[in-house]
Amino acid sequence: MILTKSNLAAVDVDYLLRERIKSKGIDSFLLIVPTNRKSRAVKKEIISSAPGQTSGRINIETIGTYSTKIVFEDITARGRILSEAASAVLLKQAFDITELKYFSNYKNGVPYGTVERIENVINEYKKHGITPGLLREELKKLEGSEKIKGEDIAEVFDVYQKKISELKVMEMGDIYNAVNSLNDDEFQKKFKGLYPNVNLIIINGFDEFTSPEIEIIDKISAIPNVNQYIGFDYYSGNYSIFSHLDDCYNKLRKKGFKEVQDISPFMLNEFNRVVREELFDKKNNHTEQIDRITVM
Repeated sequence: MILTKSNLAAVDVDYLLRERIKSKGIDSFLLIVPTNRKSRAVKKEIISSAPGQTSGRINIETIGTYSTKIVFEDITARGRILSEAASAVLLKQAFDITELKYFSNYKNGVPYGTVERIENVINEYKKHGITPGLLREELKKLEGSEKIKGEDIAEVFDVYQKKISELKVMEMGDIYNAVNSLNDDEFQKKFKGLYPNVNLIIINGFDEFTSPEIEIIDKISAIPNVNQYIGFDYYSGNYSIFSHLDDCYNKLRKKGFKEVQDISPFMLNEFNRVVREELFDKKNNHTEQIDRITVM
């Protein structure tokens, strides 16, 4: 599925990229992919397909690296990103100075393994835009030990966040929040400073976005004279496979993104279409599809 705010009925994003590379417009597009590993792989592919063109002008980011560059335009300032080791130390300190209930039974302090698991939980909360205050509101719906445990985590989360603010460092969730706090003029000025020649943005390979990531994508779509296309692994007609993505899809639609036909050769392939649209869909009779699939 391709989502965009551009006024096109159909698009082949692979063709758009090939044409840019062939015409030596390699610095005119920005690719946003899910992981750093994918970023490295795609960059190698582009270098191989564009011999003689400078690899330094290839704009490939994850949402995290893109957001980090928007917030920290000065490379030296990126040292303010909190490392995992420093995060663990700060969280342990937060546990030590917080009056705990659920976790109070540990005589020698909360074990490192527990701290590490809660660190991961808090990081995910922040990436999804969940604050200690929002967490406390949600805890009102719970009872018993789960509520007490949650209250401890909310208190530790609050203390931990205050320590981060005092040190003027950031985690990815804080960076997302900082990007989304920029007004449109500030955001667009920073974007043009980083990517002066970009007028095409392709966000590809994702099957889900957090709420803060959707806000960032929406900000990107408001940049004048820049077309943006989102390759989103979703098909609304196949509930069995894609129903867990309904909320993400609906949030993007509410932001004004509309679905356009994906006419890339991969999406037009019959086998891929059947898997995407009909696999595990009980409403369809797949008997007629068997003869179309050849096992090599």
